[in-house]
This record gives sequence, C-alpha cells and structure tokens, in this order.
Amino acid sequence: MYVFERLEGIKEKRTNKMKLHLGCGEDYLEGYINCDFDETIRKNMFLDLEKPLPLEDNSVSHIYTKNTFEHIKNIIPLMKELHRVCKNGSIINIRVPFYSSYAFLGPLDHYTRFSPMSFNKYIFKEMFKVNFKIKFFIEEKGIFLNLINKCVNFISNKYPYFYCRALANILPSSEIEYFLEVVK
Repeated sequence: MYVFERLEGIKEKRTNKMKLHLGCGEDYLEGYINCDFDETIRKNMFLDLEKPLPLEDNSVSHIYTKNTFEHIKNIIPLMKELHRVCKNGSIINIRVPFYSSYAFLGPLDHYTRFSPMSFNKYIFKEMFKVNFKIKFFIEEKGIFLNLINKCVNFISNKYPYFYCRALANILPSSEIEYFLEVVK
C-alpha cells in the first residue's frame, strides 16, 4: 500500500503540469513533487519505483531523476510505467553513473548499468525519442587534465559507440545523462 504525504499545492500541480523528482534524497526541488522510498527524508510522496506507480495515465509533464535508476533491479517495468503516466511530449531526464565508472562499480546496491545504447532497444524505440549526453569528469585540476576532459567529452558525445568500444574502460565517464521525450 502506498503512503502519500500531501503538501499544500500538490493538487494544483496535478491538474496543471505535474513534475516529478524521483529518488529525491536530500535534494528537495521546489516546483516538483519530490518522491522517495526513504522514510526519514523530506519528500512530498513515498514512492517505491519497483512497484506500479499510483498515478493516473497521462498526468505527468516532466520527470527528473539523478543517481536513482541504477538502484532499480528491473528497469523495463519502471520505464513502461513512466511512459504510461507521462503525457505525449513529456521529458524524462535521467542522470546515472556510466557503466564503467567507479561510481557504478563500487556500491553493491547498483543493479542496472547504463550506456549510450541502453534506451535504443526495440522495447523503448516506440515509447521514446532518445537523446543522450555523456559527461566525463576528472577530479584533479590542471591545464593538461582539463584538455583531456574536453577531448574525451567531445569524442564520447560525437562518437558514442567508438567511445564505448575503445575508450570507456581506459577513460571512463563518471555519469551519463538521457533526455527522453515520450511518444504516444
């Protein structure tokens, strides 16, 4: 059973342009319905992304999530649910660790890997128009490392398949970001 924590203004957001922030954690965003599974954090709605979403069809206009979807054991049912609740033309912005990054490989609760090809499968082609960005970050600063960062970022975004086959394990990106447009 789902538990909802209703705050002032959520009803108005549902009738107009409902924007969801899935897996909000400590990053509470104004103007969004902040959803999370953790009982101890500030949120507008308790939401278990492994279960069907308690939302009406075609009720959501925008979804944002950061560092959440890698924790989902089976991503396909969730993506089908997001497609169901989103309006035609809605944007789903997903930011997750890249499959070869230290951020993905470390924690034991990371189940789903993401690459530029993740949403190109036949299952998703009919549901979403896919655009993606690969962002490459290097922690140290310096002229030479900034140059490497810019070169790898350019190559990974311009030639993502080459990057994945030739460079991703040598110079791994830390995150990948998708902008999915819902098609109905």
